[in-house]
Amino acid sequence: MRKSMTRTATALIASGLVITACSSSENGPQPKSDRIEIMYIASQTDQGVCRPEARITVDKKSTGLYKIHGETRYEDVRSNESTNIPLQFTFPGYDPDTGIAESRSSVGLNTDTPCEHLRIRASIEYCLYDDNRSEEQACQIPVNLIGEGFAELVVTDDYPG
Repeated sequence: MRKSMTRTATALIASGLVITACSSSENGPQPKSDRIEIMYIASQTDQGVCRPEARITVDKKSTGLYKIHGETRYEDVRSNESTNIPLQFTFPGYDPDTGIAESRSSVGLNTDTPCEHLRIRASIEYCLYDDNRSEEQACQIPVNLIGEGFAELVVTDDYPG
C-alpha cells in the first residue's frame, strides 16, 4: 500500500510580475528555521535559452537535514515537452554562526525554451537526516519554492513509505 502525502504550492509568475517575493541580501534569503527554501533563478543564454539555477538553503543546525531526494520536471508550457532531472542536494555542514547550510546547482536543459515559458515541478521523494543517514524517510520539513521569471513553480512531496 502506498502512503502518499501531497502538498502543492504554486507560485504563478507573469512576465515581469513576481507573485512570490524573496528578500535579497549578499548571501541570498535566509530560510525560516522550519522550512527548506528552494529558490530558482531564471538565467538565460545569449540565444534566450533558459538555464535555471537552484539555490537550496536550510537551517541544518536545528533540522539535522543531511540530504534531500526527488525529481525535477522542466516543462515547456507551449509544447508540453519536458525533461526530468533528479533533484539531489546534500548538506554535509553548515555556517557555525547561523546554522544555515546551502547547496546550489545550475541546469543545462536540452531545449530551446525561454524561462518565461518554463514550468518547474519539484517532487520531493524523501530526506535523509544526520541521526540516521541510511534511512529514507518522509521530509519532516515543509518546502518553500520561490523564484521569478518562470511560467510556474510547483512543489509536491510524495513519500512512498
